[in-house]
Amino acid sequence: RAFVDRLEKRHGLALDADAVQVVPGATAGVSIAAQILVDPGDEVLVLAPFWPLSRGVVAARGGKAVEIPFFTRLDEPGFDVERELERHVTERTVAIYVNSPNNPTGAMLADDHVEAIARVAAKHDLWVWVDEAYDELRYDGRDTKPVYLHPRLHDRALVFHTLSKSHGIAGSRIGFVHGPEAIMETFRG
Repeated sequence: RAFVDRLEKRHGLALDADAVQVVPGATAGVSIAAQILVDPGDEVLVLAPFWPLSRGVVAARGGKAVEIPFFTRLDEPGFDVERELERHVTERTVAIYVNSPNNPTGAMLADDHVEAIARVAAKHDLWVWVDEAYDELRYDGRDTKPVYLHPRLHDRALVFHTLSKSHGIAGSRIGFVHGPEAIMETFRG
């Protein structure tokens, strides 16, 4: 209930408690998502640079993390987010992994970047795995919305939170995941 209240207070997101699952850290959440959604040979597009363990979590299921140079290119003239994602989508792609604010660059996705990710995800029926480990570590005063609040991602985003960074308690392994109720039933199963 505390996590549901926290998201409502911070972002106005009204979630049913059944759409939230407490997990032993965000790593465990990503691992459970991979167990549910990744079959051997499947691919997850990973927007780089990224948290290194995400590659291993996908590989542990027999999948492939397709690394896309991304966050360091956002300011390049002519860099087209949608075109870049489309170049890497295959019939085996099942998800896009995104971390914004990004570790290690600190880059945050603008609304048009998120819109492009949402279009690609909808077009190819992909899940979007949103790593929110750094969601509270914004110091430039910009009011950017979390990726998962995009309306097109409501039914396709799995969102991973941790208290490790926001509360400085990495060793406690406390996190939570939220997403569409149907997949959260499987997540809890």
